[in-house]
Amino acid sequence: MQSQLYLRVGKGDLCSRRIMVDEYTYRDMAPSEHQICIGVMDDHLLKGTAHKGFVTKNGWYMGSVFIKIPMTDMSLSAFIKLVTKINSTIKKRYTTNDENCPIFKGATYSNIYPHLVKCIEEIIEMFKNETGNKDWSYYDGLGNVTVKKRLKNADDFVKNW
Repeated sequence: MQSQLYLRVGKGDLCSRRIMVDEYTYRDMAPSEHQICIGVMDDHLLKGTAHKGFVTKNGWYMGSVFIKIPMTDMSLSAFIKLVTKINSTIKKRYTTNDENCPIFKGATYSNIYPHLVKCIEEIIEMFKNETGNKDWSYYDGLGNVTVKKRLKNADDFVKNW
């Protein structure tokens, strides 16, 4: 059975920073980081299979990649517009699922990881090109809980089923 993952870029509206403009006014600004979730496509999985067993035991969530936003002066509304534009472009470049999230397929979850990285690097390049700021970057997961490690664990679970 083929492993399938999806990448959810989101809308850019889940969190923000609020700065005080004056004594009575605040402005919502872009967050310092933006989370992109990676999940297991389980619609096609048959009950009783190793892949379905993994999702049933561990859930769909495989981890997150965090985009570091270097622009401290970007408004939240401008960030939402930017993420919406980038998300629209990415959806045109990749096959998507029912929720319009890019999907990736491979023999194993670990085999898919380089394709996820390529897509994320494309997203980073789009942020750089759209804003003119070359300091956009990303990192995989939090501490020891990386997407790459979670994918390896999923492969091990499926292998040992």
